[in-house]
Amino acid sequence: MESLADFYPQAQWQRCVVHFYRNVFTAVPKGRVKEVAAMLKAIHAQEDRQAAEEKIVAVTKKLKSMKLNNAAKIVEEGKQVGRPKVFKYLKYSAVAPG
Repeated sequence: MESLADFYPQAQWQRCVVHFYRNVFTAVPKGRVKEVAAMLKAIHAQEDRQAAEEKIVAVTKKLKSMKLNNAAKIVEEGKQVGRPKVFKYLKYSAVAPG
């Protein structure tokens, strides 16, 4: 069986946003899922990479202040180099960074 990498060796892979959200929600009490979902959506609503990275920092700080350290860790891991990044699309942002 062949893989896509055989045909498209330069292709970039991005982690599924839905599965990323679900992973974050596993570290959030049920009563706070809607609030955290809004925070995650705010990251993806940013128009460029710099704004999104700033929002990631703000969201992780907010999660930590809410005592949701495991959720903050999952969000931080979503942007780390060498991992299946959920924010890979920012590399191809339509708005060029400053």
